[in-house]
Amino acid sequence: MKIRTRTGLFTVSVVAALLGLAQLTNANDAQVKLGGNPKVLSSLLAKDIEELQKALSAAKPEKKDIKRAKVLAMVVGLTAKSLDGEHAGVAAEAAKIVAALAADKLADAKEGAKSLTSAKTAGSANIDLVKTALFDDSENDWDRDLSMQLFKTVRAGGLGIESKVKAWAEKAPSGKDLELVAPFAHRTAAVAAALQQIAPPKGKSTDEWKKYATDMQTAAEQILELASKDKPDGKSLVQAFSRLDRACTVCHEKFK
Repeated sequence: MKIRTRTGLFTVSVVAALLGLAQLTNANDAQVKLGGNPKVLSSLLAKDIEELQKALSAAKPEKKDIKRAKVLAMVVGLTAKSLDGEHAGVAAEAAKIVAALAADKLADAKEGAKSLTSAKTAGSANIDLVKTALFDDSENDWDRDLSMQLFKTVRAGGLGIESKVKAWAEKAPSGKDLELVAPFAHRTAAVAAALQQIAPPKGKSTDEWKKYATDMQTAAEQILELASKDKPDGKSLVQAFSRLDRACTVCHEKFK
């Protein structure tokens, strides 16, 4: 009886472990939905592609630039998938770039980035953008630090989004900064949508993780909507950036 009980407990523990591993690695980019006017998203997609090409433009990109390119390729792919079938080729090519960077095939990634603007055919490869970009097989865990790459300072290989969000939560963007609002908000929303598909650190609440990631995406898409108007209202932008900054801050306090 004891042997059967121990066997049963062992079986239960193995099943639980396998279920936990499945939950840990089970991302699905088909579930990612980005809000926004299609024309606006299409315009931002072109800017994302330009930024990706820039990240890989050096003969020997630095590691920090490759990290930025990896996340940008994910953003490009998720954005293209959120648009109509006309962008299926871009989504497929972006997925190949993510896979190439994950496999350290830099030459393939650079070639793929160059051809993004002319990509038309979807192809037959089935590559999950989120999992390929953010899951670290060597650690058997999600690379949550990598997911934040675009928010880091330019010196650290990011785009400086975090510092701008904090600044704009205090004072409305003006001048050339206004040109950054929509692209930064859009990239923030895309990363937040990806975060909803991955697992939190071990021992942390999945429900809370998804809630904060959802709050982050919602706030970012509200900013994008405001920024897309002919004359964005400064006060409304500050309030929206304050909500985004609060969502990010609370999440960092809980999970960092």
